[in-house]
Amino acid sequence: MKFTFKPSNNEAEYKALIGGIELCYTAGADLFEALSDSQLAVIQLNGAYKAKDDTMAAYVRRVREPTKLLKHFAITYIPRFEN
Repeated sequence: MKFTFKPSNNEAEYKALIGGIELCYTAGADLFEALSDSQLAVIQLNGAYKAKDDTMAAYVRRVREPTKLLKHFAITYIPRFEN
């Protein structure tokens, strides 16, 4: 994937995740497990924190919508040094 914009770290994490979900779904996958070094994204997507600003809330919705079509979706936090 190549980004033609200058996103924040969290925006880049969300865009990459959305792209990965779309690619896997298009390829016929119905199970999706992601590892992310963005603790904020993982916590927001797992429902422990609510996205405070409109931009992040929109990204959360953009991830949750296609994952409803999957049988399984999971995202796990991994520290950056393990990524």
